[in-house]
Amino acid sequence: MTLHRIDLAQYLLGPIKSVTGALAQFASREHTADGQKCAPSEVDDWTSIIGQFESGCVGVWEGSTVMKAHHNNGFGTEFLEINGSDATAIYELCSPNTLKVGRHGEEFQVLPVPPALLTVPGSRRNPSEGETTVVFRCDSPIRAIFTLIRAIFTLIRAIFTLIRAIFTLIRAIFTPIRAIFTLIRHDAIRTSLFTGTI
Repeated sequence: MTLHRIDLAQYLLGPIKSVTGALAQFASREHTADGQKCAPSEVDDWTSIIGQFESGCVGVWEGSTVMKAHHNNGFGTEFLEINGSDATAIYELCSPNTLKVGRHGEEFQVLPVPPALLTVPGSRRNPSEGETTVVFRCDSPIRAIFTLIRAIFTLIRAIFTLIRAIFTLIRAIFTPIRAIFTLIRHDAIRTSLFTGTI
């Protein structure tokens, strides 16, 4: 998921000029959530990236599945923090309708995010209604769309399999017919040779 955060940072700060990073696996998985033994996971569970932007800004990203204190009902605690010369702004995905802003020597103030920044123009979605993390992420519609797309591709694959089977059947029917015509043609040439009619 860190990739999406890099995308957001480039949207806000411009292109990245250079990047360095590290990854590791701190908690190998050898059992499923219900305690069943499984093959060990070979996937990293922690990444850290430092990127320098063409604008002169520097970005630091950390992504992990082992930050257990940040569970937040399964949504984790994802946040974007921008530090400038006058203030710091923090945007938390678990509270997508607010922004924390603090100036040097002051406490953070929680401010509302302008509604125009929370929806696409023309959208009927009201970001202040419902569970914010679900409303913000739109998981259910996205999952439904992917299920529909997967079903369409399965149907297309089935159609192509049927077409391939039809072509195989046609080839099976025409192969003996072609062989018969080849024999007849060769036999006609041989007959012509013997009769001298070529």
